[in-house]
This record gives sequence, C-alpha cells and structure tokens, in this order.
Amino acid sequence: MKILLTLGLFVSAFILFSFHGNHSDGGQQTATNSKSEYLTQSVLWYEHSGEMRALYYQAYNLARFALDENLKGKEKTTKQKAVVMDIDETLLDNSPFEGRMILSGIEYTPSVWKEWLNKGCAKPLPGCLEFLNYAKSKKVEIFYISNRAENEMDSTLKNFAKFNFPCADKEHMLFRTDKNSSKETRRRHLLDINYEIVLLCGDNLGDVSAAFDNRQTDARLDSVDKYKTEFGKRFILIPNPMYGDWDKCFYKERKLNEQQKDSARKANVVAF
Repeated sequence: MKILLTLGLFVSAFILFSFHGNHSDGGQQTATNSKSEYLTQSVLWYEHSGEMRALYYQAYNLARFALDENLKGKEKTTKQKAVVMDIDETLLDNSPFEGRMILSGIEYTPSVWKEWLNKGCAKPLPGCLEFLNYAKSKKVEIFYISNRAENEMDSTLKNFAKFNFPCADKEHMLFRTDKNSSKETRRRHLLDINYEIVLLCGDNLGDVSAAFDNRQTDARLDSVDKYKTEFGKRFILIPNPMYGDWDKCFYKERKLNEQQKDSARKANVVAF
C-alpha cells in the first residue's frame, strides 16, 4: 500500500509540474525567466506609473522653453530652423510590444515587430503632440530621424496620421537605410541642405549627438559629463528603462543567450 501511495503521489506531482510548465510558456520557462524578470518591472513602470507620465510632461515642457530660448535672436538668419525628433519611446509608446515579449515568452523577432507596426496603433506619449504643434506654430520644421527601417515608413505614417502628427510625410522622415545605427549622417544631411538644428529630442543618447555613439559605459559617461551644459538646453533626453544602448555595454558586443545576459547584468550591479 505504501508503494502504491508513493507512486501515486509521484505521478500526480509529475502531471502537475508538466501542466504548469507547458501552460505557462510553451515549455520555454527556464530559457525566458531571466528576460521576463528583467523586462517586466520596466514595462510596468512605463505603462502604469505617474512618475513616467510626469517625466514626459517635464521633458516636453522643458523642450518648449529651450526652443524659445534657442530661437531668440535668430529671426533674421537665413537658415530654416528645425527640431530633430526620435520616434520610438520619444513620440510613440511601444510598450505593448514589449508586453507581448513578456507574456509570450519570446525574444524580439522582425515578424512580431512588423505585426505591431502594421496595426498603426502606438499611442502618442504624454506632452509630445503639444510640443510638436508648438514648434510648428513657431514655423520650425520637424524632422523625424528614426532607426526604423525605410520599409517601415508607410506603417509609421499610418500611425502618425491616426493621431494628427505635424509634418507627417516622407520628406520629414529620415529612416535607417543600412545596418549602421548611427544617426549622424542623417543629421548632417539636414545641415547640408541649409537647416539649422536648434533642438534634438530622444530616449537614447545617440539620438542627439554622435559623441554618444560609443557603447562602452565609461566612454558614454565621460561624454555626458563633457556635454552636461547641453542637456535641457539643446538636448532633451527622455527616460526609457525598457531597452537602449545603455544596457548593451554589459554584453561587450558578444552574442549571449538570456541566462548569460542575466549574469552579465548582475555582474555590473554596484552594492555595498
């Protein structure tokens, strides 16, 4: 009787464990736990915290003030004034895409990203439309320099049209045409065609200057210190805890699986 009871308990435990593993994430629980844990709190903060909303309003209130200051005394200059805007997590909220990664237990794939873009439903982030329309009212051109691929422009325009973004046409969108993620060439293109960039906004340091294209932590921190007087004046940075160049330095350009990335992140935590 003891043998049968023990065997029954073992079988029940095995069935329960198997059902839980398959039901929760298609059998990928071990492989994806570190990614989900890493991303979940960032996405929850981004989607639900009042602090996130306040920081966006703060950034765009500051952007308006900085724009006014940067335009003073330039009324008679010949160059057309322009502001340069990043798109993802600067203007459009893609956190539901990150949520899909968490709940489905998968990593980024081009097909799922395309599925999200084709919906054209990413919402404008707090304060951005008010700022863009204010810039337009000041007769400032708005250029969207994004690392979205050129073949993603139509879906982006569909999304912009849904929420009445100003200057929402292909002439004002400079998207990535190759694998080079630096935006410097596209910014210089605007200078070459006689624009003066008076303000740059983004959620990643590389959105505002090539000085930050180096992904090594110490180099980026040194560059931030070097340009500290530009933040809030010509550069407006917006918080994005979900992804960015800031966390790539931990991996040192290596191809790592999620468990290795988790170990690399924890190895860089400073504690007492």
